[in-house]
Amino acid sequence: MTVAEFKELPPAEQYAFEFETLQHLFTQQMRVEANTAFDYIGGLKIVQDEQRGVANRERLLGWLFALTACYEHSTAVQSKHELQCQTEATQLANTLAHNAHTIAMNLRQTVEEAVGIEAAYAGIIYGRRNSNIHITDMDGSHTPYTDEELAKVEAQAYHEEEPGDVIEQLELQLGQVVAAKEN
Repeated sequence: MTVAEFKELPPAEQYAFEFETLQHLFTQQMRVEANTAFDYIGGLKIVQDEQRGVANRERLLGWLFALTACYEHSTAVQSKHELQCQTEATQLANTLAHNAHTIAMNLRQTVEEAVGIEAAYAGIIYGRRNSNIHITDMDGSHTPYTDEELAKVEAQAYHEEEPGDVIEQLELQLGQVVAAKEN
């Protein structure tokens, strides 16, 4: 549509076109920002933990937690503002701001759940690598490796990797817990 064609539209159609166009532009800019982030993260190799040969989930979840907390705060402020200025004409803005805040809270909660799951999984991996055990429930119950599993570990020339940040923290915390129980 040309500028001349746009100006010939009735005002209601102009506003509808602007509204639709701005939504499209916002979405396009968000995708540009996402691609920039992917390029930046990939280029610096800050997600892949070369030492452990896995993605650094601690870092990913830390960033997600920080980003969702910022997003939640931003939407809370926005929702509060819309609520304070609410009129019949601003009902849509109020509803959208409220919905964005609800989604932001759900995102943060989802990230918190992911942190809990990943923390438990880190504990399982620690048990496998350092103690040759399988953790069997969330209370830390375990079963030792079978003779067959131990033979596989030895046959694969299982080598001890340098522990990552989480493993070091777990060992430190475990040592603190043991020391506290001894005292």
